[in-house]
Amino acid sequence: MKINNKFINTIFATLSISSILFFSGCKATYVDNLDDNITDYSVVEEIDLNEVTEKIIDDYHFDDKKVSCKVSISTLQYQDYDFRDFFEEDIGKAVEYDNKRSWLNIKSSSVNATMKDRIKRAYDYKCDIVLFTDVDIYNFDSGFINTTKDAENYVSGLIEEAHYYDLQVAAKDIDVFDNNELKNKFDLISYNDEELE
Repeated sequence: MKINNKFINTIFATLSISSILFFSGCKATYVDNLDDNITDYSVVEEIDLNEVTEKIIDDYHFDDKKVSCKVSISTLQYQDYDFRDFFEEDIGKAVEYDNKRSWLNIKSSSVNATMKDRIKRAYDYKCDIVLFTDVDIYNFDSGFINTTKDAENYVSGLIEEAHYYDLQVAAKDIDVFDNNELKNKFDLISYNDEELE
């Protein structure tokens, strides 16, 4: 069953007003994942996929800035533009470090298809990079049984989907995976400023 108003009220009854506000855009530093000798850090504009509009992207591009669109590939929150595209049975427990979000069933073909739609949305709005977040679902009690291999297969497929659209793929921490073949599929790594000091 797709999400309905009663279900929305049930799972988000305890959320405050602040929990349904959109993220703000910010600058982030990206480095090439496949070049160990790189010293020229590229600062790009990072924006949540929920906030993306053609005008925002065009304005950044007019100023010769690259844009990275943040895509959570394994969680859902009330503000997500595609919230109603998910089935109730594919929504798991609240994310431990962010209770505004809930984990998704990454083995669901419906979830996989919706994530591919998120990637297509980033392409349609002319994002240069997609920043995958929440890639390490197997480390948490999501309400679903997920192995490292499940997560690797899921993430790998979404990387391939982004590359199909000629989007670069970034993550903040690829070392959550031991699979070097998978890690090498990421094009970029995103760092906070303090991590580069």
